[in-house]
Amino acid sequence: TAWSPMLFIRGRISIGFKLNSSKPSRIVIEYQYYPSTGAIQYVDVFYSDEKLQLKIESDPEMMKNIDNYLRKVLNKRSARLQKAI
Repeated sequence: TAWSPMLFIRGRISIGFKLNSSKPSRIVIEYQYYPSTGAIQYVDVFYSDEKLQLKIESDPEMMKNIDNYLRKVLNKRSARLQKAI
């Protein structure tokens, strides 16, 4: 089954980080994913604390790693969806 170019999956993912503190920090990303093109549109991003936000937004490599992680998760999910159809 081919994906329609207009079909997208809207979702939210939460990723935990352990910064040098006792409590874990989290980033929550709300996204739209277009399986036909592999494009991800970031709808909103929430940070549990300012320290995490500064760390991520000031480090392009960390932002790239988060994007790659999200792509990997979404590719697995869309592959499972295609098998189910």
